[in-house]
Amino acid sequence: MPRDGDATHRFFTAAELAAMRLPGLPATRQGVQVMAERGGWAAPDRQGAAWRLRAGRGGGVEFHHAVLPLAAQAALLLRLRGEAPA
Repeated sequence: MPRDGDATHRFFTAAELAAMRLPGLPATRQGVQVMAERGGWAAPDRQGAAWRLRAGRGGGVEFHHAVLPLAAQAALLLRLRGEAPA
């Protein structure tokens, strides 16, 4: 799960996003990756703001919560604040 400061500056892997089953997001890692590709979430010029390289074994990328659909952002922030069921 998240490894950064407050709830407004969090990055998540495709697998983490899929596991959370947020509204408007696919429920599989592959589905989230396809959505990210189609939505341009990982465009090179957006590195650092919309996505970052994942540190650690396996590499990959992590996406900032701001690239998610609004319904997913809202559900995620409520969940991080402990106001919504997991």
